[in-house]
Amino acid sequence: MDFKGMVKLVRMNFELIFWLVALVALFVWQPGGGHIELCPLKNIGFPYCPGCGIGRSLHYAMLADFGASFSMHPLGPVALAVILRRVWQLIKNFKHIQDARQDITDGSRN
Repeated sequence: MDFKGMVKLVRMNFELIFWLVALVALFVWQPGGGHIELCPLKNIGFPYCPGCGIGRSLHYAMLADFGASFSMHPLGPVALAVILRRVWQLIKNFKHIQDARQDITDGSRN
């Protein structure tokens, strides 16, 4: 596969690649210690943000520590389930696309 083909493959499957990279990064990331605060609401001075803690919650949910996950953010395990379902849908869609391409290629050779 040439470079243009690789770029096209990445563009077509960007969402799948994004979610897989994000899940791997959250899995290996060690929460705690000094970290950069990315929350825009906290950075402008709001004392509460409804999304803060979701990353740590996802990390603990992937480690099956649901008590810690729930204490970081109550929707963390739910968010993980939704993301994993989406990844599964994207993988199934990718396989269907590959199968269709193979059928088209095989049909044009006959």
